Amino acid sequence: MLTITNWNIERVFPRSHRWKRVEEMLNQLQADVVVLTEAHTHMSPGKGFNGVFGGIPYGEFRQGEVRCAIWSQFELLSLSELVGDLPDCAAARLIHPIYGGISVFACILPYLGRSWQGIPTKGGQAFQSALADFRAAWNTIVDRFPEDTLIVAGDFNQSMTRSHYYGSYIQRAALERVLAEDELNILTAMDDDPVMRASHPHACIDHICVSRSANLQLLQSERWPDTAAPDRSFSDHFAIKVQLEK
Repeated sequence: MLTITNWNIERVFPRSHRWKRVEEMLNQLQADVVVLTEAHTHMSPGKGFNGVFGGIPYGEFRQGEVRCAIWSQFELLSLSELVGDLPDCAAARLIHPIYGGISVFACILPYLGRSWQGIPTKGGQAFQSALADFRAAWNTIVDRFPEDTLIVAGDFNQSMTRSHYYGSYIQRAALERVLAEDELNILTAMDDDPVMRASHPHACIDHICVSRSANLQLLQSERWPDTAAPDRSFSDHFAIKVQLEK
């Protein structure tokens, strides 16, 4: 079984009131691959985990803050040279004893109202521009490691369910097109969205995608904590986890 966890931990800092709660939650969500956004280099899922980090926060930030973190108990190879100085992302590679090479691309797509590299948000321009940049980066990774399973995960700031929750229809259409063209299965959309399923009207805006060529079947998608809405004593986002197997 291959397990993947994804969570925006909303800039939790050491010695803050949320730190211990988030840490305890992460220890419960043990997975082969853990993607954290709005993260911190010291916020590990547990002992024995290796981390790769990327993305300096905007404006004022504290030492150790990163936009994206990828953690695994397997040895991680940083792929930072393949994404360059592209902000809001991180990339790493691991070798799983059963599933072989796995490349992981973590990212944060612009939220509504946020520009990207000077490109305005109007009409989904910022979102689509960031998506194009991230797509180019993850395809560089695919070109380097064509036999790997590719995981793309993070805070997409876009819901993907039948009823609209967050984002825009333009952004959603762009995301659906890119994922389809790059043959990535989104495991946290529609009926597989664990947030919408258990905490309607809330829905996932953090997503996990896996390359279709890996032929992995989704066994289960879950969300934490088990509450009707995000518990802000943890984060303003639910944590999500998927379990896969061939």
